[in-house]
Amino acid sequence: MVRLVKVYKCRNWTFKPNSQELIYADGKTEQLASRISDCLLTLILAEGDTVTYEELLLKVWGTTHKDASTISSVISEVRKLIGCGKQGKKIIVTLPKRGYRFAEPVEVIDEHALSHSALAPNTINQQRDLESPQDDSSVAEISSSDNNSDLLHDVVTIESTSGSPSINELSLKKGPTNESIVKKAGKGLWVAIAIAALVVTTLLIWVFNGSLNSQAKPTRFLITGDYEVITHDTGREDEFDVSKDGVWLTYVNKAPNVTPSLVVKELATGKVQRLVASQGGYFGSPVFSIDATKIAFHKQTGQHCEVWLADFSDKTLNAGNTKKLTQCGKSGFWSTLAFSNDGNQLYFARANALTDPYKVFRLDLRTGFERSVTSPTSSGRGDYAFSLSPNGEQLAVVRNVLWQQSHIILKNTESGQSQLAFELPYLIDRVAWLDDGNLAYCDKNQTVWSYDITQNQHAQLSKLDFSCGYPVMASNQLFAIKKDKVNNAIWTLKQNGHDEFSVQPLITSPYYDFNAMFGPNNSVYFLSNRSGDEKLWQKTEGSFKQHANVKLPAHARELEFSSETNSFYGISQKRLFRYDLNINEVEWLSKQQHEVFNFSISSTGRLLFSEGNKEYWALKSLDLYTLKITDLNMNAFAAREAEGQLYFTKFHEKGLWQKDRKSGDVQNVIKGIDIKFNTFWHIWNNEMLIWATDNKFKIYDLKTGMLINDEITYQGHVGYLKCDDKRAMCSYTLRENDQSEVIAFKYN
Repeated sequence: MVRLVKVYKCRNWTFKPNSQELIYADGKTEQLASRISDCLLTLILAEGDTVTYEELLLKVWGTTHKDASTISSVISEVRKLIGCGKQGKKIIVTLPKRGYRFAEPVEVIDEHALSHSALAPNTINQQRDLESPQDDSSVAEISSSDNNSDLLHDVVTIESTSGSPSINELSLKKGPTNESIVKKAGKGLWVAIAIAALVVTTLLIWVFNGSLNSQAKPTRFLITGDYEVITHDTGREDEFDVSKDGVWLTYVNKAPNVTPSLVVKELATGKVQRLVASQGGYFGSPVFSIDATKIAFHKQTGQHCEVWLADFSDKTLNAGNTKKLTQCGKSGFWSTLAFSNDGNQLYFARANALTDPYKVFRLDLRTGFERSVTSPTSSGRGDYAFSLSPNGEQLAVVRNVLWQQSHIILKNTESGQSQLAFELPYLIDRVAWLDDGNLAYCDKNQTVWSYDITQNQHAQLSKLDFSCGYPVMASNQLFAIKKDKVNNAIWTLKQNGHDEFSVQPLITSPYYDFNAMFGPNNSVYFLSNRSGDEKLWQKTEGSFKQHANVKLPAHARELEFSSETNSFYGISQKRLFRYDLNINEVEWLSKQQHEVFNFSISSTGRLLFSEGNKEYWALKSLDLYTLKITDLNMNAFAAREAEGQLYFTKFHEKGLWQKDRKSGDVQNVIKGIDIKFNTFWHIWNNEMLIWATDNKFKIYDLKTGMLINDEITYQGHVGYLKCDDKRAMCSYTLRENDQSEVIAFKYN
């Protein structure tokens, strides 16, 4: 019996999805990545119909936890490979706000026939007709061949784009009926037909069960919303680990006015041991070796991050049994650690500056030899979190891409080969291995997910009523951080004297309030979930008002308001947009294929934004009234304008630069500061830089480059910093996370 495998042929190439190969007319073969192959196959199988963003995400990524920009990079690669755009050909057509359509005629060929030239190709539309049975009683038909060995030729074809076949993906291939052959065959032929029917029925049952199993959740991992708190300290437990036998817990405890400590707890007895950090220092990311005889951890000082090792063979945590292993870069950054299964090697990450992406290293504890394991691009924070599979063969790495996305990379510890498992349009802190084939992670919407690395499928494990993070699997139990008391408030910073400043809350509530903008008549616009969904609100002198009629694009961020045009400007899915309040309509201002992460509005009626891709960021100016865009011929990541001076940052260099708009002269006015996104810095009164970093505001004199104040501190995360000279104040969003605990989930 011959099993048909479909091959798709265009004018200049042939696509073999089974082997993920693209064969060009000149004989050259291109091996496709899984995402590329799945994306191309999904578009072809639509037979000229539009494939929406949601359909593409489900079929290719197995999830909808991505936005349209996640797809665009894969579509771009597909277009390059199939020659889209060459000689004016549009093979893949973009339908704005809807999806994509494959517009090239495609022939469907049996791979067996392709190699033996035995069968004539059919177009994809013809194939659709062939796959529609004309008679329900005809489960399989007899070939016209006189050779009895070919009686069951072309019986069944199973195609699946999701990894497991389903009932509606099962097609029965039928050959021409020849009544004379049926009569001649007699009883033997009816026996063959019965066998064929039995085979097909068996296959149908197998496929049906496979389809159900492919869609089912991994029931042995299903967890409830119930949990047990296993730490009870005041403050935060941000990083932890549980020994593989489930006996020991180690974590870092941080609390206001309390010296940070590294804690080891025996779970059965509750006995606690502590290692207290030195003045000004703190610990991070403790991890047990497989046999729980060693504990590796970070020690952060004022300037440096160090990797230390504690001997825990006698189950005693003692400062005298610790030693420094190596440097992990600059202090203040966060990453994880992981032991190899034999305990002889330790994985750690190192970054020497904000502009230096984290790279994972493997340290041999016997020889002290270090070797780089990953090589992330410079367009992001790099590889900061990772965990080793139970068999020790794969490292699951969380890669920060452009400070906004998480790419989960699987790294083979022996061969060194890497592959992209999946992407998320937001940042996560860690993934855990449920077993050698399944990962687990907490998303930003209070949900725990699993990911099957062989089936490329996500499954929801539990919907929670709290935020979780940092999942850890030990002794067949899933643990995580439960995050409580996340306060999000809008504050103001005011100047009391030349070098004196103060802060005070402006909008506080139990809701998620953020992204404040100075509006007309001393009002303040802001985003909030007060109504359940994220909507635009306005604070006036005596009340709050919801603008329910304002329909901003999905995931709108970095909003700015211009009273001159009565419009909001913002970024959605890496594109710049304008929402005109006069007509209540959205207008896109930047091209879809480019990426925008920063913009600012000047008092001269201009909007500055950087549009780029990976290494080069082109600074452009947009006239708010005419919407004319001018390329300023500058490589700048973020920029602001004040009194004819252009202040900007660079993606790969530390510092703040100034360009005189008249003379064109450029100078580095403040050197050596790791300043990047303009959501964290602003120019005030055309003479000061306000910068939120390292849990404090740093205020510089732009004329001298001198730091004039760094005494205003905060606990949490500051963003959406905006200053208004007329009101003599800056507004910002402060997010505090006062309490977190380590919990053990309960299973169904």
